[in-house]
Amino acid sequence: MSRDSVITFSEYYDLKKGQFELDFVDVPISGSDIKLFIDPYSLSRRKQPWYTECAEQVYDFFDILIDLIRLNQKDKALYLLSGLHESNETRLGYSPNNQGAAIGKVQTNKLYDSLRGSRAVETGVLKDIEECNLMVAGIDRDKISDMTTNIIKYNLIKYTQSQCVLCKISMHKLPVKNVFDNDRKEWMNDYYDLPKDVNGKPIILVPKDIVRIIPTLNANEFYNHYVLSFLQDELYSSASSLCKLVKGVRKKPTKKIIKEEVTRVGDPKKDEFKKSLKDYLYEFSSRHEDVLNEYREAKNTDAADPSLSNQKIESKNKDRQQDYNELIEKLKNIPPGRDSAGEYHDFIIGALNAIFYPLLTYPKKESPINDDLKRIDIRYVNAATYGFFSGLSQLKGIPAPFIFVECKNYQDDVSNPECDQLATRFNDRRGRLGILVVRNVEDRVRLINRCRAICRDGHGYIIPLEDSDIIRLLNLKKKNDEIGIDEFLEERLAEIID
Repeated sequence: MSRDSVITFSEYYDLKKGQFELDFVDVPISGSDIKLFIDPYSLSRRKQPWYTECAEQVYDFFDILIDLIRLNQKDKALYLLSGLHESNETRLGYSPNNQGAAIGKVQTNKLYDSLRGSRAVETGVLKDIEECNLMVAGIDRDKISDMTTNIIKYNLIKYTQSQCVLCKISMHKLPVKNVFDNDRKEWMNDYYDLPKDVNGKPIILVPKDIVRIIPTLNANEFYNHYVLSFLQDELYSSASSLCKLVKGVRKKPTKKIIKEEVTRVGDPKKDEFKKSLKDYLYEFSSRHEDVLNEYREAKNTDAADPSLSNQKIESKNKDRQQDYNELIEKLKNIPPGRDSAGEYHDFIIGALNAIFYPLLTYPKKESPINDDLKRIDIRYVNAATYGFFSGLSQLKGIPAPFIFVECKNYQDDVSNPECDQLATRFNDRRGRLGILVVRNVEDRVRLINRCRAICRDGHGYIIPLEDSDIIRLLNLKKKNDEIGIDEFLEERLAEIID
């Protein structure tokens, strides 16, 4: 089956949106799974409640599991491992096999044996679940992704439900196995409201900012760029015979020579004098934990854990282009007025997803606040680790865990009630910055003065955007001009503060 013949979730549900307009991975519901993997490290890097809750659940589960293995409580450990098989509902990873109970039991025992036989687990050198990819044989990115998926499956179900509400997708009571109850520490099988595929099976959506192609912590990267570099320096300092003289000058040994003469990493099944990569990395890390810590620290940066671009996600799925021009034309063809308010609202959600990913994530439509007395058009989680949105709290003193968006498809200018409506949503816990999206502003000076008055009174910060602004931002995004987007937002914020 060619990639072009694959039916994706958005196509099946006729969302009329591309990957860049969606917050979740637009997974295939026919053919093979999309070869993307949930990386628990990406969860731990984010400080927003949904991500931290997921990360804490994963690390809590793993700590309990490792303690049981070290205490040789095999039955309890096997029970925890029994729910960590591939989760077919997400359509991520490698194509699923129809695993029977016997096969599932074999896999559970293999997982246990891998962890029980790992010196890294036994000695405590291995700290977190993602480090299995460095030092535990038989546990690679797919297994780590499967384990993480099942541990946070309930959170992913809730996320899926919110996206279905956002996109007006029908849901059905469908059976889901292996949902971990983090309070009771038990695996549960239950029915949940979820979308279904062509065969009536449940689909669980995954936020696209937590998937990776290659895990953040990577054995080959650690070995080639940290371990071998360290050994080069060490051998040079000790004047090893592996150092060559070139025109009377001693040179560091090459990495190739170190691989052949020192580390001797390879397949021990084919050569008894070789050692598996992960076994060697454990032995090296136990002797030189400072090098492992250096690698851990290097990965604890924004640049080391970039979210996948929409283009990269799409390249794993279908050959579809992100057509910003088509998006701009779509906006121009939506008439103002009550009759097309829903269409405009849906468009703005997709457009803001396209412009602000991965900085603003997890959009929720009409989120209830104040005991459900008031509703917000759209609420985004501020997941920014760089740029305009990341600096709101620390640099400007503006609380902004969430960013609120109100959409008004009016033919005329908005007035005080619309500005006040957004301002009443603000508080220090939810945040004090919102975006008011309107079609066109005839008297811009009056609107800016209204926003300034709200700011001056200490209620919060409202940035108004009209069609021409949305088009400008889409054109900047089309050119990948993130600096231009930041400068635009900085100018608009300064306009209402001054």
